[in-house]
Amino acid sequence: MDLAAAPSGDLIALTYTPGYLEDPPQPSKVLPINTTKEVTEIPTGDRLIMGTGLDVNREGQIFIVNNARGTSGELLRLTY
Repeated sequence: MDLAAAPSGDLIALTYTPGYLEDPPQPSKVLPINTTKEVTEIPTGDRLIMGTGLDVNREGQIFIVNNARGTSGELLRLTY
């Protein structure tokens, strides 16, 4: 759903909810992709539901717009 570059050179990918049409929606994932194209997953405890955007600051903290469904959206910070 969104991509951002980390200070380390990694590309950070935010996946959209895999079960978009399911109710309740399934968790989104945050996936760093390193310079050798290795993909890992940052554990979020299934807290990301309907993640729709992300950004990474100079310190490597990841900011995610979460819960875009309804009116209870939030901005989350992950340290990567």
